[in-house]
Amino acid sequence: MNVYATRIKALQELMKKAKLSAFIVPSEDIHFNEYLPECFKDRAFMSGFTGSAGTLIVLEKKAHLFTDGRYFLQAKKELLGSGIKLEESPNYSDFLCKNLQKNSLIAINPKTLSINLAKNLKENFKKAGLKLKFLDLISQILKSRPALPSSIIFTQSNAFISNSAKEKLELIRQKMKEKKANYHFISSLDDIAWITNLRGLDIAYNPVFLSFLLIGENEAVLFVNDLSLKLASKLKEQGFSVAKYDEVANFLSQIKNAKILLDGDKTSPYFAKIFKKNHNKIIKEINPSAIFKAQKSLKELKHIQNAMIADGVALCEFFAWFEEQENLSEVEVDKKLSSFRAKHPLYLCDSFASIVGFNANAALPHYRASEKDCAKIQKKGLLLIDSGAQYQNGTTDI
Repeated sequence: MNVYATRIKALQELMKKAKLSAFIVPSEDIHFNEYLPECFKDRAFMSGFTGSAGTLIVLEKKAHLFTDGRYFLQAKKELLGSGIKLEESPNYSDFLCKNLQKNSLIAINPKTLSINLAKNLKENFKKAGLKLKFLDLISQILKSRPALPSSIIFTQSNAFISNSAKEKLELIRQKMKEKKANYHFISSLDDIAWITNLRGLDIAYNPVFLSFLLIGENEAVLFVNDLSLKLASKLKEQGFSVAKYDEVANFLSQIKNAKILLDGDKTSPYFAKIFKKNHNKIIKEINPSAIFKAQKSLKELKHIQNAMIADGVALCEFFAWFEEQENLSEVEVDKKLSSFRAKHPLYLCDSFASIVGFNANAALPHYRASEKDCAKIQKKGLLLIDSGAQYQNGTTDI
């Protein structure tokens, strides 16, 4: 039997014991990353579908994958033999409301959706007479998860920032005061990287690191693994203390009778439940850091322009090289383009998986060439290249 069909069957057995009519496996992880580390890829593990957007719905006897038009062709290939039916729509909520009987119980891991999405699902299901329960069944099948990523965390150069981490904490505390919040809890890695002025490479195509951040009126705690003593000391000077990544739940459970500011689109119900258990009040607002980091100073705008110039130079060098080549594959073009960008001293990584498609492949949404399945570049035809990079001074997408 196909490995994914076996996993679906195992999940259905667990569902039967829990008296569930459906189980939802989204793409998201607890940090709401677009690109997931291996340890959080539950949907890919269960279905074989590796696209960045899609939701697996497992019923008592069937399974369906919901995704959008960018991934239809990819999904059809990757779902072969699994018995999972591709649904060419991202709207799985309506599907469940129409296809399940009243009083059916639906479950989802509370770490894989946001507070706001959970609220919307509960409201939609309630109208259809359905109930939503928070439950993690995938961990009972995926018993040995890959280890958490642990890339080296490093400091963003002062040349590329306009405010120290200490100054950013003060800006956020001013917003907390306006909202009458005692604490602000953050799960989103881009916000944490911006606030701390630290960077890492734990997540593909993003210079961020796995972490959580709790900001109080007088203290700030960064929950992170593998931080050097030197960086921990620097953070302490900026007003931060450091705790282990997996200590976050226990730490938060000690907060009582407080007002907690958090982003309903970037925080999971898993954490909301911890807070509510101890009579804390939740204040749902967009993360203040999301607004602050969108307001670029003239200095930061200049750095972004410089990153674009550097990227343009890399592309020009690539084009000059490319014109002299023959019989290249799409994969070879992808690798060479990255190598020209990587020559720049401020290059960190590509900013997304490059799309290099020749002729018919250029018409495929989100096409990704592979060693096993890629086209050769011929003299006549159209070559599409969609690519970008993360530099210390800016991000490009061309």
